[in-house]
Amino acid sequence: MNDVDFNLLVDQFRLYLLVFVRISALAIAAPVLSSALLRVPVQLMVGLVSALALIVMMQLPGDILLPDWGWGYALMIGGEVLMGVSLGFLVSLILGGIQVGGEIIDHLIGFAVVDVIDPVTNESASLIGNLKGLLATLLFLLLHGHHHMFRGLMRTFESVPPGAAGMPIEVWPFILGYSEMLFIVGLQIAAPCLIVMTLLYVPEGFLARMVPQLNLMINDVPFRIVIGLFVVWLGLGPMMGVLTGLIEEIATVGDRFALIAAGA
Repeated sequence: MNDVDFNLLVDQFRLYLLVFVRISALAIAAPVLSSALLRVPVQLMVGLVSALALIVMMQLPGDILLPDWGWGYALMIGGEVLMGVSLGFLVSLILGGIQVGGEIIDHLIGFAVVDVIDPVTNESASLIGNLKGLLATLLFLLLHGHHHMFRGLMRTFESVPPGAAGMPIEVWPFILGYSEMLFIVGLQIAAPCLIVMTLLYVPEGFLARMVPQLNLMINDVPFRIVIGLFVVWLGLGPMMGVLTGLIEEIATVGDRFALIAAGA
């Protein structure tokens, strides 16, 4: 009977732990996967991440050298956490602009004081912003955005093997660029309502000057809500087009992030 090489098992476990940590960090930071909307049990999420880590580990080359347990290995774990969280944060930034645009619309049509509980974050959120966030989540799953995200994760393992994860200085301008994209997408989503409400405020200002007896603060609110909801309904089609482009962007952000993290 052959003896079991426990040293080899320990080496493989150290490699598996690094892979597990990077995937876990992505699952925690990425949208949808960690949301309360899906209500995924913790045991199921841990099992899913464990299975994915095992599959990824089987695709890695066998010549990866890792140090023994100690500060060097602890620093490697920290690098894996940073790598997974950064990729998940990038995906969250790409989709976060949808909800930002919805919150801008709420302020324009008078829904800023109406809060609902966001099932994604379990916090109070604006009405239209929550609606657009739920639509973004649904379309993210329908258009296989999670597949694109995991494809980008595999690209990071190909470019930056476990234990070699680091964050060069070039990564931070890359993340900053997508932080700006958060507000750009928000303005694109809110642009139709912003234009209509601006055109509506101009005649209302003249009317308030010419007929000061009209109480526009009271009479204007229902009219503004009706017009605003109608514009939101008309803007659902263009919003779906914008969101489709954002999900396609997720398919490329993983490749670009992996190349930058690898120093290429």
